[in-house]
Amino acid sequence: MQNIGCSTLLGIAFILAIIWYGIQQYPWLVALVAGATVLALVLMKRNKTGLQAQYLKNLGSKGIKVDSLANSGFPGSADFELAAGEKFIYRSAGVQLAEFKSGGSTYQGTNVGVSVPIVGRVRGNIGSTQGSLVKNPEELTVVDTGVATFTSQRIVFAGERQTREWTFAKLINVASGANGDSVTLGASNHAATSQLIQPNVLEIGPGILAGIAKEYHENGASAAVTLAHQYAQQLQTVSKGSTK
Repeated sequence: MQNIGCSTLLGIAFILAIIWYGIQQYPWLVALVAGATVLALVLMKRNKTGLQAQYLKNLGSKGIKVDSLANSGFPGSADFELAAGEKFIYRSAGVQLAEFKSGGSTYQGTNVGVSVPIVGRVRGNIGSTQGSLVKNPEELTVVDTGVATFTSQRIVFAGERQTREWTFAKLINVASGANGDSVTLGASNHAATSQLIQPNVLEIGPGILAGIAKEYHENGASAAVTLAHQYAQQLQTVSKGSTK
């Protein structure tokens, strides 16, 4: 540890002296600041507690939705033609499609010319500048918002500008985000990994729906219903503030 210098000690002493002077001369101001600080901390804690309670309540609501979906046997229909033996699972609106995109390029280069005087203090460069455009690192970026349809054979996204289709036969990576609010999808016929995100906290997340649909594809309707009930129970448990 480095030793504290004399100048640092003098600075600390000066600050402490100012604080002490303020307490002596303006005790009401000190009390006002202290009271405002305590009130701000109490309000921050109360707001945090309220947000957490609302978040847990939303998880419980989603659990009820998932349970109802399983009990009803996945009703509804897709807005496109299903293949033979393909079963509709769920259609979710307002889903975001995110993919890794580069934020443009940055020029990097150096001047290799020689600076020579022209008139007085004005100088000019003789030579050239060497450099190149370097592509910026890719970042996960929302590229469109639309409808995601989940069936027993595939996941289809249809937005205003982008469309995507992931068939379970070609999926090599399926990873659900926290509480199923998102799902990362990687397929052998897609050059890039994509992510579906449901920003609506009251809607069933793509991670949960992808899990149910994939289970239906691999093990049939009964297994998909069982998994949906398990998801619902987990959400209900977490909503009560316990992971047991």
